[in-house]
Amino acid sequence: MNEIVFKIASSTEDLESVKEMRYKVFTIEQGIAHQLDDDGLDDSSIHILGDHQETGAPVVSGRLTINGSTGVISRIAVYKEYRGLKLGQEVVRRLEKVAIEMGVETLTLSPHAYLEKFYADLGYHTVSGEKKVGQYTLLTMKKNL
Repeated sequence: MNEIVFKIASSTEDLESVKEMRYKVFTIEQGIAHQLDDDGLDDSSIHILGDHQETGAPVVSGRLTINGSTGVISRIAVYKEYRGLKLGQEVVRRLEKVAIEMGVETLTLSPHAYLEKFYADLGYHTVSGEKKVGQYTLLTMKKNL
């Protein structure tokens, strides 16, 4: 991961990079309706962005939305050519660190069902069964910090 530089997305340009990445990964590649991704929470959330060190191009991102002592991790996006390098895990860990610094005690997330093991390996446990959102099967998972 030496070639990826992580940061909190704070500039307008950073946030545009996050949104463009999610559009390419979720909408174009995975066929998820753009309206499902654009939930209106981006401006009030914290985003982690990972840029390729040499090119400066974004390759991974994720979002944390905080409400009191709870937080929601969502929108983990990794460009296809960078998958398998544990970048998604690194983004989740960095979002967890930010959550702890902000006083969050519990994190939840709602991943696609096929990602259950990925998040279980990061310490999350399933708290509710599968639910359908459009054509997608999602779980609710939780982790106490």
